[in-house]
Amino acid sequence: MKKLFAITILALAPFIVGWTISWDRVNTYTDGSTISDDNVIYDLWQNGVQIGNGLTDNSLLLNVQRGTTYTYIARTRLVRQGTVSDNSFLAWTYPAGTPNAPGQLRVVP
Repeated sequence: MKKLFAITILALAPFIVGWTISWDRVNTYTDGSTISDDNVIYDLWQNGVQIGNGLTDNSLLLNVQRGTTYTYIARTRLVRQGTVSDNSFLAWTYPAGTPNAPGQLRVVP
């Protein structure tokens, strides 16, 4: 099984590029008062699949493929209180990519 996984990763490697999704840190309640009595963590979904649960950092490395559209949903949770924020939403398409045209064409004798 490990060998099959490694072969799959190697086969897909040229098509997968690492990108990072990030967001602003949350340090206030919706009323504007500072969160000083609890710890803030984040949950993140990509295309409906949870890819981050209880993240303490405000970014996550992603694997995305050119020409694919992704939807991301993120939310904030307070550890002690268990309170959950509204969801933040992002739809993003990683362009298919068109190669540059050859440059400096020349004809020589």
